[in-house]
Amino acid sequence: MYVLQAVIGPDVLLRNAVTGQPEAVVVSLAQGLAMVPMTKELFDAVREGPPTGRWASGSCPAASTVRSPAGR
Repeated sequence: MYVLQAVIGPDVLLRNAVTGQPEAVVVSLAQGLAMVPMTKELFDAVREGPPTGRWASGSCPAASTVRSPAGR
């Protein structure tokens, strides 16, 4: 079994949101959507690292719903 934790949203929004996050991988999906898998490294970088991109400004709706992988 595999569990995937990711943020899914409009491709352009997610690409802008992860600017400055080298840990982030944007995966294009159909219909103009994309997903960013929330790896432990990306979660830690977003939570603990210096604020960058739209994650920092609070203007990325997905950023307010990011929760720790595996209940961390």
